[in-house]
Amino acid sequence: MLCPRAAFLVGSFHGVFPGPPASSHWEFWVPCTPVGAYFCPPQPQLTPPNIPKLVSEVEELNMSITALREKLLEGEQSLCNLEDIHMSLEKDVTAMTNSLFIDRQKCMAHRTCYPTILQLAGYQ
Repeated sequence: MLCPRAAFLVGSFHGVFPGPPASSHWEFWVPCTPVGAYFCPPQPQLTPPNIPKLVSEVEELNMSITALREKLLEGEQSLCNLEDIHMSLEKDVTAMTNSLFIDRQKCMAHRTCYPTILQLAGYQ
């Protein structure tokens, strides 16, 4: 049956039918449901026994929020420290890579001119 609140949506349809309307009016069919059933959840009674409970819950939530904010600050500080360590390690790796490059490319050719330690010791 067409809901009285949605009758204006049907337009040219003037009758009452026992199910969804014809295929031309299918998009306008709305089942009859109480509007308040979906939009009005039951409200708690604010009687004197419930008020202290609610106040204690609010205090617990505030303490939890404070603790979480402190953990967030600690985490941000740890992240900042780790980023600093990461940057210093990257600089060290870059410096060592450059040192190895200089040693291989520029000094190795010079070292091949001299005898090795084994040759100087008489083992070869």
